[in-house]
Amino acid sequence: MKPNILIVNWGTQSASYILQQTLTLNPCNLYLASSNKITDDIQKIFPPDHIVYTNPYDITSLYKDVCIFSKKNHISFPVVTTFFEMSVYEASQLAELLHCQFYLPSKNALTSSVNKYFMRETLASYKLIQPKYYPFSKTTIKEAYNFYKHIHKPAIVKPIHSGHSYGTRMIPINQSYENFQKIFYEALNDLDNSYDEWMDHCTKEQKQHYLIEEFIDGKMVSCDGFVKKNKEIKILGTTEFILSDPPLMHQIGHTVPIATLTQKQIQSCLTYAKKIVSLLQLQYCGFHCELKFYDNQPYLIEIGARLPGAILLESYQNTSAYNVIDYFFSLFEEKKREIIKNKSYNKSELLYNKYCYSTKELKISSFINLNKKNPDISIRTAPLNKILFNHVRFIWIYSVKITSKTLSAKNLTKNLQPIITNIKIKYTDTIYIRLISKIKLYQYAIKLFLCKIYKL
Repeated sequence: MKPNILIVNWGTQSASYILQQTLTLNPCNLYLASSNKITDDIQKIFPPDHIVYTNPYDITSLYKDVCIFSKKNHISFPVVTTFFEMSVYEASQLAELLHCQFYLPSKNALTSSVNKYFMRETLASYKLIQPKYYPFSKTTIKEAYNFYKHIHKPAIVKPIHSGHSYGTRMIPINQSYENFQKIFYEALNDLDNSYDEWMDHCTKEQKQHYLIEEFIDGKMVSCDGFVKKNKEIKILGTTEFILSDPPLMHQIGHTVPIATLTQKQIQSCLTYAKKIVSLLQLQYCGFHCELKFYDNQPYLIEIGARLPGAILLESYQNTSAYNVIDYFFSLFEEKKREIIKNKSYNKSELLYNKYCYSTKELKISSFINLNKKNPDISIRTAPLNKILFNHVRFIWIYSVKITSKTLSAKNLTKNLQPIITNIKIKYTDTIYIRLISKIKLYQYAIKLFLCKIYKL
């Protein structure tokens, strides 16, 4: 008999892929604890009587509503987990209160990227090699600037309590105090102008808690996996990210596995990631460990006590010999069992998203795809043939996905540029398109305003 599994919050980006995969494994025993802001695609996954409506960001409300739901329906939840960064801490607290047998202790959850300062401080106490850092806020910005001058390097400012990289900025070297302030306030404005449900439950003070860290040049990679108890660590895979240019540095693509490091360098990243997992005493969770590899050694950017985001997780699923979601749920089972195997999987995968940094409203009027020439390579291009408008500094134009059952990730990267070169896009920019786009932009702004004022 399968246990009742309670997922705290569905997340707000790419959530449906993970939940659809999960549903195929647990069609009758999957429950969701979430606010009433559930999108249509998520509502199709969960029957109405399998949803606990609550405030998933407040442990008092969460615990009370789950207890009422359990009593009313005569069920219990031996497994509580989450796939969403901003619910890791609450899920761990709830598991403790419900006396679950297998769970991530809340004190350990709090030292992951849920609180980036606690994460840094805990690892610093073990003398782990990581970037220099300093916590600050609007009231201590001068101290932050003094730290910046002292390291004599470019720096990154990032919110301590944040997900999705909202409010993150790079500060080039040798900036004046005035420029430093300007960049920091741009980061604050980005965080304030972005919207995600969890932001409604952050205090204004929490949003202004920032870290400044020395910028580590080099390859941006991640080492991802699962951890049970007693340091039983299983590596899911490695990824190398493709980033946009500074100062924003958005993730615009990735290769699975890492494409440009040697096997020895990759192994050093894996060893480093496992050490971090052990030092933070993570257990009964997935982990997503983002690193920079520079000067022949890895540096921690941050580690999340949850599986990587669904876009990346899908790539791991496509390149894994076993079902990664099934492996994840096996963490909560006492006895070892055989994990569901994938009948077919790739050796490598590359995903590249084309963005345009523009304030213009554009419409893709034609999209010419590249014919597949190599039978070993599968190419997918996905245009957005609709009106586009810019409300977060960039617009998405198309996506290219290359997979191979025999070629390495390094070889896939050699195929990317010829593909991009052969994709032809024509734009039209008419008065009608501009008018409709501005209406859509105003609708978004009004919705954002109402959500913040009335916490809809």
